[in-house]
Amino acid sequence: MAIVTLNDAYVGTKYDPDEEYEWGQVAADPKGECLFVTISGPDLENWTKEVQYRRGSDGLVFSSPVEERNALIGLLGEWSSNRQRAN
Repeated sequence: MAIVTLNDAYVGTKYDPDEEYEWGQVAADPKGECLFVTISGPDLENWTKEVQYRRGSDGLVFSSPVEERNALIGLLGEWSSNRQRAN
């Protein structure tokens, strides 16, 4: 079983599990916008792809995509990282 998520999101700083996050914090001071795709699940290596974009006079301008595997996905808590299971 896999959980597939597509999110149009604001760009903020990378998730730090030692810091407190308040809902809406990134939206209050965004570093940009992005499309963010995740594939995760209890027995899967997580996969994410992020494509940042900006709004230009001729429409949306996209940056190069950034792909990451086995990353901690902050929205899902510690269970979303296979690294946590190894302990």
